[in-house]
Amino acid sequence: MARLPLIVQSVRRKRIGLALTIWLQLCTVASWSGETVSRSFHNVLNAVIRLQEVLFKKAEPITANSTDPRWKWFKNCLGALDRTHIKIRVPIVDKPRYRTRKGDIATNMLGVCTPDMHFIYALPSWKGSVADGRGYQPSTLEEFFNMKHASARNVIERCFGLLKIRWGILRSPSFYPMRVHNRIIIACCLLHNFIRTYMSLDPIEVELGEGLPSNVIDDDDPNIVNIHPSDAWATWRMELANQMFNEWQASRN
Repeated sequence: MARLPLIVQSVRRKRIGLALTIWLQLCTVASWSGETVSRSFHNVLNAVIRLQEVLFKKAEPITANSTDPRWKWFKNCLGALDRTHIKIRVPIVDKPRYRTRKGDIATNMLGVCTPDMHFIYALPSWKGSVADGRGYQPSTLEEFFNMKHASARNVIERCFGLLKIRWGILRSPSFYPMRVHNRIIIACCLLHNFIRTYMSLDPIEVELGEGLPSNVIDDDDPNIVNIHPSDAWATWRMELANQMFNEWQASRN
């Protein structure tokens, strides 16, 4: 993909910087009237949302010569996908639609991220369920495949955990309408990417290290039942599992 001219890149960086400056001013100036804060908040929110093309990471497939122990098995994979619950407030009539199996009122967010925890895609109010993967001690090629798959997929769980620690509005229900709250979720993902792009070290990740919490979803959520793998997919997965297991066994000898 061709790079943008430097002048265009500079203009976009200025737009991002301006939006972030206004956002930070909103967070620090408490003497404004409620009406002024609300109007400015929505203006900045709209400005950040318009930067999706700039701040969402472009998906890049895992290369054939990747040496990442978590990802090298999954050539051409674009990232890790999972979902997370984000608590919200909705009118009483809508609560049954958003009630989780644990009784919380929450929206279901679908997210995709890169191996280095940049969001590629975010979809609030996604209706669906993804089974929570589990790792195994490998004794068969199927178990080894599951273990490696879970290891790679863990990056999206850590990404969700980091996102919720960074933005308090995602940890407890807000009073914004559902439509606005969905835009806030996307804006938080975009600002998360901005921080990880322009800071050499993410301060929250550095502070917590391996203590960074993973995404937590309901353990009793059902598996997806309306998607059935094709014969071609099942064959490809088995061939990949065989290759992975054989290489792993050879490396132990």
